[in-house]
Amino acid sequence: VWVNFTYTELNPANYTVNIYNSTATINTTTVNYPAGGTDQVANVSFNLNPSAADGWYNVSVEMYDNCSNYGISYQNGSVLKDDTPPTITIDKPTTSSPVYRSGGEQFYVNFTYTELNPANYTVNIFNSTVVINTTTVNYPSVGVDQVANVSFYLNSSAADGWYNVSVEMYGNCSNYVISYQNKSVAKGDVPPSITEPPDQTVELERTSYITWILTETNPKYYWIIRNGVQIVPPTAWTSGVEVTVPIDTSTLGIWNYTIFANDTVGQESSDEVIITVSPRTLALPEFNIIGFIALICTLSVTLVVSIFSKKDK
Repeated sequence: VWVNFTYTELNPANYTVNIYNSTATINTTTVNYPAGGTDQVANVSFNLNPSAADGWYNVSVEMYDNCSNYGISYQNGSVLKDDTPPTITIDKPTTSSPVYRSGGEQFYVNFTYTELNPANYTVNIFNSTVVINTTTVNYPSVGVDQVANVSFYLNSSAADGWYNVSVEMYGNCSNYVISYQNKSVAKGDVPPSITEPPDQTVELERTSYITWILTETNPKYYWIIRNGVQIVPPTAWTSGVEVTVPIDTSTLGIWNYTIFANDTVGQESSDEVIITVSPRTLALPEFNIIGFIALICTLSVTLVVSIFSKKDK
């Protein structure tokens, strides 16, 4: 932080620059015998106190001359310390509750954010190759759990398919956060959307599951195979359903679980999760140092008593 000020004093003794609020001074510096004259320019550098609380701080510059004359100037609320990034939750659309649009119809992105010193937020509708809609709002409302509703008319020239939503926000101290809802906007006639749970490593004979979420305007069937063998037959489903399958951990090895889902017009999607079944880790018994010392002491006492008993004989 630089504090720049101009002063006029022919016989300066010193000046002191403070950064403070109503409860604490977080930075201060004094310069003795600065240059004398008219319209003298001073630039004072600070590394803002990292342990200070977030919030607004004031700046004061006070100067004495060699005859003890005194002047002070203030700029209140002129320094902001903010180490806390914004938080964002996209409420709609989401991966589990997407919006479907055939062309350039309107829809809204609704999200909730917390930021006490927001600079701007940007909402993007995009896929892996292109951003088809974007908007930026500068100086949005300040506060906790602020609700934003951003209107879009879906780009009618964009290709049919699934698109993602992102909301990124900056605070006035350049703190930054970005939140995503992938495959939450569908344009045109698109195949079913399937979430992509991570691969897993599971110990032998341990219980574990895979859960997928399926979405589609015209769902038909889903089915699941494990290393090429069907373990769940074709099953009718509704959009937003959670499909949970138990993992067979009875045999060591690598197993591929693949779910397929189709719609009534014949479009199909799939997702594969790789499961590694590993040997079970043996739990070592805990070593109790206090019990061990007590045991040694007991054995020592027993040994001493035994020796004395033999001597008595």
